[in-house]
Amino acid sequence: MIGTKIQPTATYEPLPWQVEAWRDKAQVCVYGGSAGGGKSRAAAEKIHGYCKKYPNAACVALRKARE
Repeated sequence: MIGTKIQPTATYEPLPWQVEAWRDKAQVCVYGGSAGGGKSRAAAEKIHGYCKKYPNAACVALRKARE
């Protein structure tokens, strides 16, 4: 695997509402809305971008679950 180039499987193209959320510099981000709106993908991409920019960062993603 050494020297193998990793090919992306899905390029991120943010939805119009996700652009402002992506550019937000707040320490805490809370997304809300109906199912299928792209909240999980937006949050995952934001965390991924942050971790790439700051390699030693510790990031936590939480999700409320029904009991």
